[in-house]
Amino acid sequence: MTEAGKRNLGLLVVRMGPTAPDEEEFNAWYDFEHLPQRLAIPGFVSGERYVCLQGSPKYVAIYDLADTGVITGREYLAEAGQHFTPWSKRMLARVGSVWTRLDLEQIYPGTLQRRPGWSGAALYEFGEVDAESLVRCAEQINATEPLIQARAFTGVFNIDKPAALLMLEAPAWRLLPTWSGAQLSERLGPVAAALRSYHLYTKYWRSDIIGTLIRPEHP
Repeated sequence: MTEAGKRNLGLLVVRMGPTAPDEEEFNAWYDFEHLPQRLAIPGFVSGERYVCLQGSPKYVAIYDLADTGVITGREYLAEAGQHFTPWSKRMLARVGSVWTRLDLEQIYPGTLQRRPGWSGAALYEFGEVDAESLVRCAEQINATEPLIQARAFTGVFNIDKPAALLMLEAPAWRLLPTWSGAQLSERLGPVAAALRSYHLYTKYWRSDIIGTLIRPEHP
């Protein structure tokens, strides 16, 4: 809980890598069925899709949740698992093992949502870390990087190993830091030793005529 008595937001991160023959249908399914269905579930505050600029899986969907209980709630479970639509079942079967999922709780600042219109994101995934050290890392980034929004999360449900996440967001991916080596260790501090992976993302846009119609502000 936050100091004001509000519940910490949850975060759902789902990464998928469709094969090339399935990619067009995969994006149609995500854009026109899966994402709208998820955002219609009570407790799903916002959701956005991104494309990975380095590494894999290629796509990630990130959802802010009202709290961590949303993903165990009746409304969510009624749309998951055996209750998936035929299209969802077909696409998930084709994705196979090329996907990962993180269920997380925002421990810092606690109730901060993603910035609307910001298109760059970086995800630093950790194994087991000291939560206070992760919070201090995020606080330091927010204090020294004026164009970055840093949020810190720890894992809750359905995670094989202890996990934590540092999410950095920026107006564009080119404004995100590209720390490496000693500089990365310095910026992450004590949690650097537990770093599992780092991925850089930019907001996903449809490149066809439908994309032009639904997001006219995109060039």
